[in-house]
Amino acid sequence: MSERTAKLASMNCWNELIALRDQQRERRKSAVQVVRLAELPLENNEQGLMRWYLHPAIKDTILSTLSIYRQEIPPGSRSGRLKFQGAQILFIVEGRGHTMLDGVKHAWEAGDVVSLACKRDGIVVQHFNDGENTAIFMAVERLHSRWRPGKSFGPAWILAEWVGVWPAVGLFVVFLWMEIAWEEGDHPAGLAAAILGYSALTWTGMFAFGRRRWLDVGEVFNRVFGVLARFAPTRIRIENGRVAELELRPYAVGLLAREPAGPSEIALILLMLAAVSFDGFMETPAWAAIADAFASMTARDAAEPDFRVAMQTLGLLAAPLLFFAIYGIFCRLIAWCGRSSGSRAEGVSAKRVAGLFVFTLVPIAIAYQVAHYFSFLAMAGQYFIALASDPLGVGWNLFGTANRFIRPGLVDEG
Repeated sequence: MSERTAKLASMNCWNELIALRDQQRERRKSAVQVVRLAELPLENNEQGLMRWYLHPAIKDTILSTLSIYRQEIPPGSRSGRLKFQGAQILFIVEGRGHTMLDGVKHAWEAGDVVSLACKRDGIVVQHFNDGENTAIFMAVERLHSRWRPGKSFGPAWILAEWVGVWPAVGLFVVFLWMEIAWEEGDHPAGLAAAILGYSALTWTGMFAFGRRRWLDVGEVFNRVFGVLARFAPTRIRIENGRVAELELRPYAVGLLAREPAGPSEIALILLMLAAVSFDGFMETPAWAAIADAFASMTARDAAEPDFRVAMQTLGLLAAPLLFFAIYGIFCRLIAWCGRSSGSRAEGVSAKRVAGLFVFTLVPIAIAYQVAHYFSFLAMAGQYFIALASDPLGVGWNLFGTANRFIRPGLVDEG
């Protein structure tokens, strides 16, 4: 018999439960019913200045299942930055300021109530005083509770932080291959099947890891357009599923990064730039010469579909590696030039330089995308009239426009 088993066998758990009940009843006879502010000391801790009304370690109150405290933030100051489960209510007693909740700003003033939702992966919160007087709020949260509202219906598997946005990077490579090398890339039926497959993958990811988590790390278009949107002159703040604020700002201000991007986000941005560059390079005589050279070395016909797909796939994989190498070399040079003369320990690391400077490539990527695809959109976009009647390319004529094709060319004066 183990030591723990022997210890449990010596106890009468039912009697222990009854004894605990009686102790709680006896304690409540003399427990504090009214907690007065004047009796509470001001505690200076990592989160700021607090006065505790209820706390699990305070045993003389009638309740110990709630945490209630009053926090004071001096003018121009802020609370500590805290990551916790959530499920907390704040009542603003005095002053005005704002709360940063998972990177989103929420302004408040005296009389407001701020609700911090409970999330499976937790929330990151920090409070700021924007006024000239001390800001004071009351915080209430329930202890030892189970979270029910909004609970995920999936297995809620955990994606580690080191995963970054690599799932989105991998899916972006697949998308680029379908655009550049896939033989079925211009067939409506094949594209429809690919869209259905991607939709099923997205739903599966959201079911397995949670909607927000998968959209953040695995939904490629959310990540790509999120990067491009940082260049925009507007920013929308969403609260509770509704537009709470429209912010106007100069172009590219959103690209200013205080913290460096991670390796996966660096890879995503460089991949955006490398892929469109390679797509344009394939239209040049230089690429045709490279393809012919490889065809002669392998005794293959450069016009064969399989050889063409293989060459385009090889080029698609090689182009980002070339961009990564060039970008990495220049980041190392920047880091080396930033060091003090004769010192190796001082200065910013090349990794940090790469993470901070990568967003400067986004305007270049946008210009490349516009220049490369504008003519294609202007010409091929007109085929939408015909495709609307036969979206899957199976011979339908739903709206009578299936045979209306465009004739590319300039309109003369006659």
